[in-house]
Amino acid sequence: TILEDLLTIRADRDVYYYGCENLFTRHPEVIKRICLSAPSLLPTLLDGLVWRSRQTKEGMRRVNYYVKHLIQDLDGNFSPNLDCLVTHGDPNTIRHPTVVLFADILWHKVASFKFIVSKLFSVFILIVFIFGQAALLRHTTKQTPEEEYAMFSCRVINYVGSLSKLVFSQLRKFFTDLRNRDYRWICGIPVPAYLFNLQDAASCCLMWLLVIMAMQEPFFWCLSDGQGLTQ
Repeated sequence: TILEDLLTIRADRDVYYYGCENLFTRHPEVIKRICLSAPSLLPTLLDGLVWRSRQTKEGMRRVNYYVKHLIQDLDGNFSPNLDCLVTHGDPNTIRHPTVVLFADILWHKVASFKFIVSKLFSVFILIVFIFGQAALLRHTTKQTPEEEYAMFSCRVINYVGSLSKLVFSQLRKFFTDLRNRDYRWICGIPVPAYLFNLQDAASCCLMWLLVIMAMQEPFFWCLSDGQGLTQ
C-alpha cells in the first residue's frame, strides 16, 4: 500500500529515505482521518513508525520509534492524536507498542506531575473542609474566637479553592457545548452533552451543593448583618 511505501526506510550510498516526516507534514491529521475512514490501516501506519535492527547484540537488538509527530503538531503544540485513538476505542490499537511508548512519554514527561498536583490539591481541600465543617465545631460548649476565626478561614479557603475551580470548569464546558451546538433534548429542554458524562454530572451537582452551602453559610449572614464573626 501507499503507507507501506512511504514508511519503508530505504538508502543509497549517500542518504536515507523515509517518508514519515513528509507524511505528517503534508497530512498532520492523518491519524484522525484513518480512525474515521479506514481504521484497518492503523496497524500499518503504527508499524511503519518502528524500525528494528537486523543485528543482535547480547541477545538484544536496537529499535527506533518515530513518535515525534504523534506527540506534537507542526507548531510544537500538543497533538490530539492520543485523544483520537482513545475515542476510536480499539484495544488492539491502544496496546500497540508505538501507542504505548508515546502515551508513556506523555504521562511521565507531562501529565503525571499535573495529575499528582491536582490530586494533592483535592486532598488539601478535603482536609480543610473536614476541619472547617466538623473538626473545629463544638456542639456542647461555646466556640472561642480563635476557633471561629479558624473555621471561617477554612470555609473561605474551601469556597474559593473548590467552588471557583468547579464554576470555571463547568462554565467552560457549558459554553463549549453551546458554541458547538452539542446538546441533547430531554422533555423539550436542551441539555449540554458534557452532562451525560458521569464525572462531569457529579462535578455539576457538587458545584450546586457548594453554592447552596455558601448561600446558607452562617458566617456570611453574620457579616452581612454587621454582627462580626464571633457573635
